[in-house]
Amino acid sequence: MKNLDGTLRKNNVALIGYGYWGKKVFKYLSKKKVYIKYIYTRKKIDLKNNTQDLKRIVQDSTVKKIFIVTPIDTHFKLAKTFKDKLIFVEKPLTLEHKNSKKILNNKNVFVDYLYRYSNSINKIIEYKKNNKLGRLKNIYINFCQLGRFNKYDINYLLNSHALSILSLFIDIEKTKYNVFPNFFNKKKVTDLNIDFKNKYINGNIFLSFNSLYKKMNLLFVFEKGSIEFLKLKNFSKLKISNYSRDLNLREKCKEFNFDENNNLDYSIEEFISNRLNYFNKQNIKISKILEKIEKIIYKKKKFFDKK
Repeated sequence: MKNLDGTLRKNNVALIGYGYWGKKVFKYLSKKKVYIKYIYTRKKIDLKNNTQDLKRIVQDSTVKKIFIVTPIDTHFKLAKTFKDKLIFVEKPLTLEHKNSKKILNNKNVFVDYLYRYSNSINKIIEYKKNNKLGRLKNIYINFCQLGRFNKYDINYLLNSHALSILSLFIDIEKTKYNVFPNFFNKKKVTDLNIDFKNKYINGNIFLSFNSLYKKMNLLFVFEKGSIEFLKLKNFSKLKISNYSRDLNLREKCKEFNFDENNNLDYSIEEFISNRLNYFNKQNIKISKILEKIEKIIYKKKKFFDKK
């Protein structure tokens, strides 16, 4: 059976939330062979299939997949509401580790960590696996942008991205963290500097809401070379260098220009293809480390999920 626009009913989806990121998800979904049967918002908007009735979506058996793109503290409550459907949740999963574990016990949940689908980062993983540059020794992760001084702090908004990348290379649960926050007006953290170290690798995560440029910079230092990734608004470059660390530096370079603007598209494709729980163990660890760092920053104070 098909919907009026010719899309298959088995691809009926509902979009919960239509804010900044919800509009991006809507744009990507509109390009795919899915039918957005419902768009839930708290207040009525002038958009086809808009509804303020969650029960209507829950009870509709033709809607198999739900996209939850709402404030972080609502994720837990909404995931419980739609526990019998396949769920795509914007990162981070929840504000509390215990609630992330509860949700991820349902193997129908997919957490949207975009950089897992970055061609540049996957190329770095490839080099780590083939050992062409020797053992990986140091990792440096830098995310900067201006503003977003809103309800949630930099730990949940940017460090969740950093940890999702780091978890692809090391066991973040078996790693020690030294946390150095910078408070703005003694309320929320706008800069976060984290040194980390485990048995094999050490490095640093630096995050800032005070940068005039939105950028992402990754540096991976190996025994026989380095890999660096730089992403600005409309520019991205991956540079791989094999060199000898002597007085006369001998360097061989490769450069790649991957399109990094379609990572959300790749992420949605993974969800639609039903690859749901591939990263569940990592997702649980990310939620644990986020909460651990949050408690260090605010001296055991933390945000709470809506129940």
